[in-house]
Amino acid sequence: MMVSADRTPGRWCSQSPTSEMVISPHGSPRGDPIRQLLANCLLSAFTLLLLFALGEAAFRLIDVDRQLEYDLDPEVYWKLRPNQTGYLWMGNGSLRSVEARINNLGLRGPNVDVNAHRRIRILALGDSYTFGVGVGDAETFCAVLERTLGPQRVEVINAGVPGYGIFQAERTLRRLGPQLHPDVVILTIPTGDVFRQPFATAEEERRYLESERMRLRFRGVSKLATWMYRKVYYLGMRFGWGVKTVPNEARADGDASFERLWRSDQGRLMAMEDLSRRSGAKLVVMVWPQAGEGTRNDVVTEGVRALAGGGVLTLTRLETVLSRLPPEELVIPGDGHPAAPAHRAAGEYLAEALGEIL
Repeated sequence: MMVSADRTPGRWCSQSPTSEMVISPHGSPRGDPIRQLLANCLLSAFTLLLLFALGEAAFRLIDVDRQLEYDLDPEVYWKLRPNQTGYLWMGNGSLRSVEARINNLGLRGPNVDVNAHRRIRILALGDSYTFGVGVGDAETFCAVLERTLGPQRVEVINAGVPGYGIFQAERTLRRLGPQLHPDVVILTIPTGDVFRQPFATAEEERRYLESERMRLRFRGVSKLATWMYRKVYYLGMRFGWGVKTVPNEARADGDASFERLWRSDQGRLMAMEDLSRRSGAKLVVMVWPQAGEGTRNDVVTEGVRALAGGGVLTLTRLETVLSRLPPEELVIPGDGHPAAPAHRAAGEYLAEALGEIL
């Protein structure tokens, strides 16, 4: 062993010739693990950034994500973006619907010439049942109604929007009524719509609108990031992680809460009747009972029947009409929305009822 003197006074050290360390000009050993880790992190970050940029370019060029887009609306909270074609996720994000065409007014179906009012114009309002989630453009009960009554004679405009409650249908009528001047207004009420109510306070509404504005800004920045966000969101839906419908009244209060909310919606129905009558239109309300709502179906049915004396055409026999079909044909498997045969039965039921007043 070779013994050498350290340059520090009073210190000695022994060092093997084969264990000498090479000192870099900066005073640290070559192959510093911290620097190596930093270099690896920078390389990984650059690689991820490059892959993200390539993915973003692919999503913009190939139009991979064709999910229907919504716009924020302070009055009705959300509405479909005009002039698009795409699909919706169903069954808690496990099923993809057939593609739907959204026209120049942001409504399902062909474009509408607002000023060409040469036929009897029927405006259909409601939620995903009216919109026809899961069935083709030509299979919705609105399309069936138009074909049955004759497209040369009537024009049926499908203004249903997934997730809407009765209050949003009323606000939509206030907006579209003066623009479209319908001769007939149809509101379809699946029983569960009663739970969809406006926000209880202005502060709740403000927070919701602000969060949606942030989400839409995020959507506008990156199509790929939006697609990834949706995948995580629908994965959460499958497992029930923090998923909620907004706006939606909590069901914890049971039937008492339902009846209180239904009284509010009855007032909105009377307001819709007044709006329709003053513009020369007839209001038609069709009840669509839902299997999971039990006696609440009866509450809505009886409440709608009570409106018959106020100039509203009430259609409360759809459940009987649908009972003639095999149960497996009524709903889309794995989802629960009405299937094409149910839409056909509802459209023909409507055509028969309207044939008596048109």
